[in-house]
Amino acid sequence: MEFKRIISAGVLAMSLMACERPAPEVGIRDAITDIEQAISARDNAGVREHLTDDFQGGPGDAAGSLDKRGAQRMLAGYFLRYKNIGVVVTAITVEPLAHDPEQAWSEASVVLTGAEGLIPETGRAYSVRGLWQFRDGAWRLAQLGWE
Repeated sequence: MEFKRIISAGVLAMSLMACERPAPEVGIRDAITDIEQAISARDNAGVREHLTDDFQGGPGDAAGSLDKRGAQRMLAGYFLRYKNIGVVVTAITVEPLAHDPEQAWSEASVVLTGAEGLIPETGRAYSVRGLWQFRDGAWRLAQLGWE
């Protein structure tokens, strides 16, 4: 009887641990890595799965000008234009919102390059800021602005 209680308690503890959401810093960094890899692989769906359905984004002078479908079209344009796309994300910071642990801001420096062959034909550095929300068991990007 005691053995069954120990096993039951162990199963319950493991179940509860499996339901916990990852710390914002870990979950968001993992999502950023996934997005970085999806862009490099020209995988539009791989990027979109990390965006909320009500995603809003855009450059500093037109923040909020892109919705999720607009982001999809923008990526498709880059994928058609460049055979090889390089993405480097550095200096990532994540700051959870004190009043809502299911939201967090991230900031990063991003370098994007595009090329038909091995040597990049174009490249640009961006400073990006994103609002992440924990939805459906994962951290998803709700807002993204860049300059």
